[in-house]
Amino acid sequence: MLTGDKDRVVPPRASKKIYKQLEKKQNNMYKYVIIPECGHCPHEEKPNDTFEEICEFLEDFDMALS
Repeated sequence: MLTGDKDRVVPPRASKKIYKQLEKKQNNMYKYVIIPECGHCPHEEKPNDTFEEICEFLEDFDMALS
């Protein structure tokens, strides 16, 4: 789950609650990341940071499946 530290639509504390619920149900297959100086749309506001986080997640996920 990616969120911006400046997100006013779903503040980081609210997305953290959602993340914790998902984490309990899905055996830690999720990751929670706060992107600094970013609002509600990290993929538009911080595309490079978002891309790096997604790549890292996919690499970790791939290693977990191996």
